[in-house]
Amino acid sequence: MKRAAITIAMSMLTLGASADNGVSMRSVYRTGDPVPGRPGLEFAGNGGSAAIGEDGTVLGVALVSGDGIGFLNNTLVCESDGVLTVIGRESDPVPGLPGWEFRASSINTAGFYTLNVARDGGIAYVPDLYNTNTGTFGLQGLWAGPGPASSPVLYQTGPAPGFPGQTVAVLESSVVRTNQSVVAVGRVSSPAADVLWFGSPGSMTAALQSGLQAPGLPIGVNISNIASDSLCSDGFGNVLFHATLPLGNGVTQANRVVLYHGPPGNVGVLFRTNDPAPGIPGGVLGAIYDDSLRMNRMGGLCFQALIAGGGTDEAIISGGGGQFFALARDGQPYPDDPALTLDRVARSDVDMNAAGQVAFACSISGAPFTSDSAILVGGPGGLEVVLREGDPLPGGGVAPHLAGVWWTINERGQIAMVLGVGGESVLYATRPNGEMVKLASTGEVLTPDDGPAGLVAAISFAFQARSGDSGKPAIFNGSGELVIPIRYSGSGGQGLHVFDIDDPCPADLALPFGQLDLADINAFVTGFTGQTASGDLDGNGLWDLADINAFVMSFTTGCP
Repeated sequence: MKRAAITIAMSMLTLGASADNGVSMRSVYRTGDPVPGRPGLEFAGNGGSAAIGEDGTVLGVALVSGDGIGFLNNTLVCESDGVLTVIGRESDPVPGLPGWEFRASSINTAGFYTLNVARDGGIAYVPDLYNTNTGTFGLQGLWAGPGPASSPVLYQTGPAPGFPGQTVAVLESSVVRTNQSVVAVGRVSSPAADVLWFGSPGSMTAALQSGLQAPGLPIGVNISNIASDSLCSDGFGNVLFHATLPLGNGVTQANRVVLYHGPPGNVGVLFRTNDPAPGIPGGVLGAIYDDSLRMNRMGGLCFQALIAGGGTDEAIISGGGGQFFALARDGQPYPDDPALTLDRVARSDVDMNAAGQVAFACSISGAPFTSDSAILVGGPGGLEVVLREGDPLPGGGVAPHLAGVWWTINERGQIAMVLGVGGESVLYATRPNGEMVKLASTGEVLTPDDGPAGLVAAISFAFQARSGDSGKPAIFNGSGELVIPIRYSGSGGQGLHVFDIDDPCPADLALPFGQLDLADINAFVTGFTGQTASGDLDGNGLWDLADINAFVMSFTTGCP
């Protein structure tokens, strides 16, 4: 029925309409709301981080109150895909693990971390665990799967796949892309080794471990360790990670770091320190920052490095498919003023989205100021400035020092950030056309569309937030939806909210953005029939003729 209605509407491509450039805001939960499926309990506040998927599914941590609630059972993780559902709560038994409970070891810890909503709508999170059989607190695991049916992938003191009789000693990093695509780095204790695992819940395989032969290097050169913050994965099943080699057998301090890339069971050397730096004649790769590695689902990647020689000190290297270039480097002309140059490009956060856009912050040299900085986005075609220190901001004030601020980029190249302006914390985001809008500020009243209003006391912006294609926690999806926990003053309580920064071209749903084609039609049809966010263009939770009309009118009008 729905697909027939879409077909009829697509045949009426003679309509035109103007795009709505407003910003809407809805609540996932607010203090005082009843907790679904838990009679007598109500939401008491934000319990930690949140994430949002490309289909609009929200995963969040919340505090609850009610009879029998104390610090051992007051935190839960919940999912909203139009219907709010509790996934797990502290002191709940862990499904499939007799004698285990979800429980943090301290009143000061959240209990659920590293939230992720995969592109297929599956979820992943890292819970704190308590083994009642042994009385052991402080254990962590990795859970993944379709919502309430998520299941353990790996967990501390649990079986270590590929190591009969051994257990997982530490879980360090993971990337979950779909319900059936998981990679993780952890440790086993006997013998002590870093291990790279891949697979799906219930079926993980050990691909590589430290202490054994390093792939692609001379016999006798082993891997010393795998950096815990470096693991990345793309949409083709490839991984990227940072490994260190022990000294000796031709390995020196200058060349002991390796970037490995490829299928988990067959990785090869992509770069090694002391290799020539791509795009920097005479320069070689010095230190490569393990926590700067980024990879998107299309196979693109980037990383930050120190450079020896070549007339520069730091660079961001980007590329894919065997072709790499210096996207930004110290001493490079500043895009808006060639008399100025970029500086410290490898000392702030960096991220890459599905379109291959790399966002980063850096300092600016040559300006008549003691402090000058900017946030930029770049690719093979060059760099563009998102915001420069001192630029006027919507709603008043000017941009502060930007190196080190918290920000994130989505699939359409929109940037969201919290800036300190006039003694307040202010939440901003850009539209796909680059226009910046002010969303909320401490000390000001905020009114969600579903009410009630409240005076904002704090805005919780996840510093670890990444692009939705990173397989890591994402708070800003390609539909322009930004999920943010907010605390209000006085009796206003707290809430988890989704801002929808409307797209001036709502029919532009698929790559390549800026071009309306069959891919966008297919994305809308899939979203409409599957009742996901890409088919609900008015965001009201209904998939009806209004959404079809909105898509048809936007498609015929075209992108601005």
